[in-house]
Amino acid sequence: MPEKTDRNKIDFDRSEQYILSIRIDTDGFSFSIYNPIRDSFVLTRQGKVETELSVTANMRKAFKELDFLSYTYKQTDALVASRRFTLMPLDLFAEDRAAAYFYYNFSPKENETLLYDTLPKNGAVILYALDKSLYTFLQEQKPQIRFQSSVSSLAERFAVESRVGTDKKMYVHLHREVIEVYAYERGHLMLLNAYDCNNNDDRVYYLLYTWKQLAMDQQADELCITGSGEDKNQLADEIRRFVRHVTILNPVS
Repeated sequence: MPEKTDRNKIDFDRSEQYILSIRIDTDGFSFSIYNPIRDSFVLTRQGKVETELSVTANMRKAFKELDFLSYTYKQTDALVASRRFTLMPLDLFAEDRAAAYFYYNFSPKENETLLYDTLPKNGAVILYALDKSLYTFLQEQKPQIRFQSSVSSLAERFAVESRVGTDKKMYVHLHREVIEVYAYERGHLMLLNAYDCNNNDDRVYYLLYTWKQLAMDQQADELCITGSGEDKNQLADEIRRFVRHVTILNPVS
């Protein structure tokens, strides 16, 4: 993501031409403003998180301290990054049964809102949860805000990319404490899951175990690594001891 830009270089009289994105992660928040006319980011900013405050209190504080959040934008998107998601086939999904599907896999939590995204390229629906008070606060501040799981856009992109090249592809998206694994066979989703791990030894274990479970070919199939963190190159080198085709994808904003 680009370095943060001085707000004095942004013409906020034209804010209604821009797109505001809010990323909600377990590590905190980040904000970006995108100018679709110039196809460029004009501002990115990390939100400071105080651990003694609730997630909603931290967001309220950000809205008070970061004046660019008070402007009106063409579009506001909230990207929810969390392990608390589950996937199901699109043709079996019924909105009135969403809670039953989701809580079959997760224990209920107090004060949470259940959301879902449709993934047409994957033929699936992803169900995910967000703190209800945070959800309500963001809707109050930005009534037209659109929520989406951070997994959704990656899954749709990988579904298209995986149709080209080798028969099977595994995509690994790195976070500080979590890895997300997407596996495809010629565009058809085989697996989408997330694993808690914060070091390369654990990452290698989970990836090779998943690779074996999916009967992927060490000589023919491809593993692609993307996401944040300085461990990507080291992880790629370690995986290459076992898998021939390993590539690093630079993240696209």
